[in-house]
Parts: sequence; C-alpha cells; structure tokens
Amino acid sequence: MRERPRGRGNLEQEGRGIRYECQESRRKEGSQESPRKEGSEEGGQEDSQEKRDIGDRAARNEVKGKAVRLDDVKNAYETLSGTASQIVRQLSLAGIGLIWLFNGGTGAKPPLPHPLLQAALFIFLALFFDLLQYLLGTFTWFCYFRKKERAGTPPDKEFLAPAWINWPTWFLFGLKAACMLVAYLGFILPFLFSTFFNA
Repeated sequence: MRERPRGRGNLEQEGRGIRYECQESRRKEGSQESPRKEGSEEGGQEDSQEKRDIGDRAARNEVKGKAVRLDDVKNAYETLSGTASQIVRQLSLAGIGLIWLFNGGTGAKPPLPHPLLQAALFIFLALFFDLLQYLLGTFTWFCYFRKKERAGTPPDKEFLAPAWINWPTWFLFGLKAACMLVAYLGFILPFLFSTFFNA
C-alpha cells in the first residue's frame, strides 16, 4: 500500500513536538546540574573557611608560642635542674682546684689568701646542700612509696602526688646554687681580677 505524503501542518506539529522535547530535556539536565553546582560551591566555601581557620590558629600559635603539655613542662624543668646540679658540682671541683693552685706555702699551715678561704667555705656548703638535697628527696619519695604501697595502690595505677613533696628538695637546690654564686661572684672572680691586674 502506498504511503500518503505528509502535509505541511503535520510537519509543523512534529517539529514543535521535537522542540518541546528538547526543551524539556534541557530543563531536566539543568535541574540535575544545579544541585551539583550548589554542592560544589558550598564545599568550596567550607574548604576555604577551614583553611582560613587553620591559618588563624597558626598565626595565634606563632604569637603566643609553642603549644606544650603539662608533662612537657615538667620534663623541661627536671632536665634543667639536673643540668644545673651537674654544673654546680663541676664548679665546685674547679674552685677547689683553683684554691689549691694559689696555695703558696709548704709548711704545716700554708698561707692561703683570705678570699679563697671564704670561697672554699661556700663551695663546701654548696656540695653539702647538694648531697642533702638528694638524700632528703630519696627519703621523702621512699616514705611516700611505702604509704601508697600499704594503702593497696596497684603498681600500674596512675595518681597525683602532692605538690609539697618536692618543696624541701627545691629549697636545698636554691641554697646550693646561691652558695656557688656567692663563692664565685663574691670571692673567686674578684680575687682573680685583682691578681691579674695587679701582677
């Protein structure tokens, strides 16, 4: 059977239908892309805000200093105090050797300059306070250990020690450091300067 040729009206209706379907498909694609664009824009804004917050925190840390924990502070002052104790002992030995060097006599009572004799007194006091510091610290912590052991504290349990337990040792630490400063600043260094410039 022979197909009838289409008229102009039918062709126009089919053209309008095709254009309508194309417009509908474009609107659907646009509605699907818009949430993705909005989501990407929101994600970009969140990332930029997070970067700004990180930059602000870094700037505040640079102004305030390094962020540390309480254990870091404790380790720092314990390390520094241990180093200071070693320096005190070394200075004590150096002072004793210096006093012996300036000992000018060979009899039963060798003449020793009075400033060096006074410096020797403070040096030996510093050594005595150094020994007393560690003896008292050992005794204090041993007594505290026995107290916690008798109370039934498990060996792996963490607890807070009282702050006053280190006060006596810190007091003796200050005494030995003060004695060493007096020995050097008050007697040894002035004696060396006077001997050097008057020679």
